[in-house]
Amino acid sequence: AFADLSQARLVQADVSGAMLEGAVLSRAQCDQANFTLANLRKATMQSSSLKSANMSEANLEGANLSFANLEEACLDSAQCDQAYFTQADLNKATMKSCSLKSANMGGANLQGANLEEACLDSAQCDGANFTQANLNKATMESCSRRSA
Repeated sequence: AFADLSQARLVQADVSGAMLEGAVLSRAQCDQANFTLANLRKATMQSSSLKSANMSEANLEGANLSFANLEEACLDSAQCDQAYFTQADLNKATMKSCSLKSANMGGANLQGANLEEACLDSAQCDGANFTQANLNKATMESCSRRSA
């Protein structure tokens, strides 16, 4: 059984290192929460608010963050392979050295995001907004980037 934390209020909560694999956090309020080193593999976080959350070094492989608000969130060195960020707001997020292999970034807002040294190999980025994003030393091999 997976933890069902739908609509939970975790504003400024410290859940660093938490084992939340497969947890359901849909529509949860997690602004400024600390998820550093948390295991959120295959977690469902659709439409959650994660503004200014610290998710550095978290495992988000296969997680669903579609329509989530990650404005100014920190995902430095996070493992986000095969994660879903469809239509997510990552405005001004920091994602340095973040692994986004085969992630779905379709329609995501990455305006002003810092993706320095991030790996977006084979990611689906169709319609994503990379305006003023820092892609210095980022890899995007086989990344689809059709405009909306």
